Amino acid sequence: MLAERIQWFVRIRWAIAALCAAAAVGAGIGLLPEIFDYRYFVGTALFLGAANLFFRWVTARFLRKRRLMVGQVLVDYLAIAVLTYATGGTATPLPMLFLIHIILVSLFFRPLTGLLVTGLGFGCAWVALLASSGASFWYGAILGSSFLFCWYLTCTITQSLKLREEQLEESNAMLERLDREKTQATLRATHELKAPFSAIKSYVYLLRDGYCGELPAEALEVVGRIGDRCDRLTDMIAAILQVGNLRTAVVKEDDFEPVNLVEFMVPEVEEAAVLANARKITVKAAPCQEREIMIRAAPRHLHTMISNLLRNAINYSQEGGDIEVALFSAKRNAVLRITDHGIGIAREQIPKIFDDFFRSTSAARVNPNGNGLGLTLVKEVAKIHSATIEVASEEGQGTIFWVWFPRVSAAAQREDEGGEPARNDDKGEDARRTGEVSHEAHH
Repeated sequence: MLAERIQWFVRIRWAIAALCAAAAVGAGIGLLPEIFDYRYFVGTALFLGAANLFFRWVTARFLRKRRLMVGQVLVDYLAIAVLTYATGGTATPLPMLFLIHIILVSLFFRPLTGLLVTGLGFGCAWVALLASSGASFWYGAILGSSFLFCWYLTCTITQSLKLREEQLEESNAMLERLDREKTQATLRATHELKAPFSAIKSYVYLLRDGYCGELPAEALEVVGRIGDRCDRLTDMIAAILQVGNLRTAVVKEDDFEPVNLVEFMVPEVEEAAVLANARKITVKAAPCQEREIMIRAAPRHLHTMISNLLRNAINYSQEGGDIEVALFSAKRNAVLRITDHGIGIAREQIPKIFDDFFRSTSAARVNPNGNGLGLTLVKEVAKIHSATIEVASEEGQGTIFWVWFPRVSAAAQREDEGGEPARNDDKGEDARRTGEVSHEAHH
């Protein structure tokens, strides 16, 4: 941040140097009052230009940015003092420019350093005023009081903000620690439940399949219900563990590799088509204009994301409907689009669909056995791939999911260089062609 402020002041100083050059020209041809000596403006413009070249060169090489900033402030003090003298002292508001530097120094330095710089500023201003117009004692007292008040007020506000920032950082760190502890406790408890439920499930199947003798029809129905509940709980436990592992595990660079999405999607679509066939739903892939669309991905996690999106489309499509999977590139992004014509999602519920265990009203009605973690898994996988998910949906009409992956260029692939490409405006154009983007999840 400090380096940005230094560069910002360098750019402002170029503008002031240009104004001084313009004033020199104006004074030289008589457009300004005779008391304005063009030589002071020329000298100030040259001085600021030379200082800027020096600061621009040294900023990238000098590690102690704060000392460099103090040097810039002192240079500006000299320039303002010369301009104050050249324009008539008390007849000009230029001494107020010292306040800008006092505020800046007070923001980034300790109060004592700010006070010393404030004193230097007042000294430069007072000398210029005395030399130009013989300013009175009371004028100097008012000016000095203004400088001190500005320093005190800025320091007080800055210290208060720093204290508040430290408190917020401590609170945030504590919340993150508690969240990690809660997640770990949930994972431990869930993992401990996994084995007993597996055992219960095995016993239920033994009873259901008659290994312990024939059961009455009423008992067999109850055992079947117990088995169904065990299956649902086992699936939920597996999903909770998967989400927890994605959130707590550190994904290493070695887990990622170049993946051609065009080839990767072929078995994913074929697998989804088999599952959809039971409900007479057609899953079709739109023709892709490219043979190769490369991204860097962890294949196992990528499979989890895509299979969950396709299963979600299948589960909430109308029987006999169709699902379209499209893959295309948009400049520096690879885009996966999955479109269904199912039950859709109410507009007010779209922002919540990636939350843990959330299920929309229509989804809970159509598929009561869902656990509300499928799209949570999708969100977590998108996060580790630096991907963005967007959703457009209309209740009763269907849903469109877009996943925007950073694309790997052929040159970058050969050189094995990663990097997160920038998003581009082609996304909006595709959205307008296919429907309004109602929700956007950035990761």
